Amino acid sequence: MTLEQANQRALAAVAAGNLEDLRLALEARAAAIAEIPVTAENAPRLQAALEAGESLARDLRLLKLKIGIDASRIAQIQSALLAGLGATERRRINFRG
Repeated sequence: MTLEQANQRALAAVAAGNLEDLRLALEARAAAIAEIPVTAENAPRLQAALEAGESLARDLRLLKLKIGIDASRIAQIQSALLAGLGATERRRINFRG
């Protein structure tokens, strides 16, 4: 996979919230970057990779925020559910006779 393909795959995975695809794309991206010789000829390509990495970092921060918000909403729903269950009448059994 080329660096450009790996960048596109990683960006698509972040946009879709697919963490497994993101992991695979980032591994492919790292491998592709490692194969590029650092020369003046490759400087624009490496610069584009750095910019794509910055974009990925921003998108990942937004994804992390979204996951945090979703987790908070789920916790609120769970709390409301448990509070609702606690409001039901409890039957008491007198074991003393």
